[in-house]
Amino acid sequence: MVEHCPACGFRFDREPGYFLGAFYINYGLCAGAGLIWAVLATFVWHLGFWHQIVIPALLMIVMSCWLWRYARLLWLAFDLSWDPPRREEFRPPDDSSV
Repeated sequence: MVEHCPACGFRFDREPGYFLGAFYINYGLCAGAGLIWAVLATFVWHLGFWHQIVIPALLMIVMSCWLWRYARLLWLAFDLSWDPPRREEFRPPDDSSV
């Protein structure tokens, strides 16, 4: 992940441990998907026990890796809506591409 936004210069990592809340978002999304699968496999599709356990476990492992950047994005959006950035958190964009 880049440290600063190339357009406005906003520093994404606002403090040490800033994205710890993204762990909770990622866990909630993955656990929710696993729970939905387990309920559907049990009550709708009537699959066996191993299909109820192994497939959601694999699903949750793959989803946690895939959703990690989106969980960080959701955490950043939540935090910025709760605590808007101050002027000192921005820096001028780099003009090295010119």
